Amino acid sequence: SLGTIAIADATGSASNYSLSGSFVMDITARAVTASGNRKYDGTTTVSGSDLTTFTNLVGSETLAASGSGSVTSASVGSGKGVTLGTLALANGTGSASNYSLSSASFEIQQRALTLAGSKLYDGNTTIQGSNIDTFTNIVSGEALVVTGEGSVASANVGSGKSVTTGTLSLANNTGLASNYSISSISASITQRPLSLSGSRTYDATRWANGSDLNLANIVSGETLSMSGRGVLGSPAAGTQTIVNVNTLALSDGTGSASNYTLTGGTLTMTILPRTTSVTGSKSYDGTTTINPSALTTFSNLAGSDTLSFTGSGSVASANVGSGKAVTLGSLALDNSSGVGSNYTLSTATVEITQRIINLDGIRAYDGSTTASASDITIGNLASGENLILS
Repeated sequence: SLGTIAIADATGSASNYSLSGSFVMDITARAVTASGNRKYDGTTTVSGSDLTTFTNLVGSETLAASGSGSVTSASVGSGKGVTLGTLALANGTGSASNYSLSSASFEIQQRALTLAGSKLYDGNTTIQGSNIDTFTNIVSGEALVVTGEGSVASANVGSGKSVTTGTLSLANNTGLASNYSISSISASITQRPLSLSGSRTYDATRWANGSDLNLANIVSGETLSMSGRGVLGSPAAGTQTIVNVNTLALSDGTGSASNYTLTGGTLTMTILPRTTSVTGSKSYDGTTTINPSALTTFSNLAGSDTLSFTGSGSVASANVGSGKAVTLGSLALDNSSGVGSNYTLSTATVEITQRIINLDGIRAYDGSTTASASDITIGNLASGENLILS
């Protein structure tokens, strides 16, 4: 329809012409360019839904895009040229058929990560990059590390503590740090495991008293106290493991007990052999040999323990006397029952007592009550010895 269109003079005269012929017009597709962005995802794919801005649209018309194209690099960057692939315009408020897509550009933005980690209580508020080991929202198959250090408000044990970033930053691993940003960091401070060691003298029980134990792995400058008692694996002398902490408990010193734990530490106690001395006696037998049967009374035994000897020792003189020191020789505490090794012998003394002899005699009846020495023999003498009656 011509509407108000009319011809007017130019180099020719309009009066020589008429608009009574046929009229035809071609409307061609309007060229638009598209752009958009997405977060880094490790791929070069550009989806139609990522393209949100279209230039050169008519009026307030809108369009969308479908299909997918690609960029040459998956890494973060702006103004990336898009190979259109199957990307195509789709209807919005405007009709896609009225437009053509001439080109597309794309921006890949850094992917925001939430970082978390933990460390053992160490008395300070510093969080090292090496303490961070959880990267939430990282692209599957990629890994990063963290360098530098940040801080938390309190050095005490606690979970999910907010970390002030400080110099903490992402660094390359199998993934590129430049493709990521840090949105937040949290860290947990966990209880520091303590080791226990100490010693006491063997007492035939399995108790490990807190007062006999020393703490190891405590933060420098801090002190704690220990109370209660634990249970050893064995009462025997030697290095024993505390197999049950039982009532062992930490309490505050200059440090706070809540920052520490006995779980995960090495808990041992050295049981020292108990000192014992032995005395005994034997009848004079003409020798200096002291056999186990002569040593029967042990001092300082624990509980219901009993001891005995193997081997033999000696005294300096075979003669009767008390408080004779015994040279041990091959005398040793008998460990056949497992008790002997829990003791160490400090001294051994013995008393040699007079030997009781027997007298026996015979004479012919002579009407008197007299017994002459010549008529009597002596019995139970020590081997090789003789005595004379007078």
